[in-house]
Amino acid sequence: MDKREQLRQQLLYYMMLNTRHQKSLRNMKQPNYFKTVIEELKQEILELVASYVKNIDLFTEKNNKSASTRARKALADLVKLARDERKNILESRKTNE
Repeated sequence: MDKREQLRQQLLYYMMLNTRHQKSLRNMKQPNYFKTVIEELKQEILELVASYVKNIDLFTEKNNKSASTRARKALADLVKLARDERKNILESRKTNE
């Protein structure tokens, strides 16, 4: 099994775990707001990574140039999301100290 296929399987497994965890959060009577926000953020990150993997595969296998543009856009969105989240984590860490 090559590295890309192994990464794809790990990503799908993590997405399945994430979905199962979201269902348990919905079943709780009063879900914790912070956990819900974190779960939504994780889901958004997973969707961006899945979009990147799908489009980069299209580009490498079929030489689809528009797929390469979509893959680069997914990576750029992921960078923006990660940058904002790092700032939020740092701010919450400072307020908790």
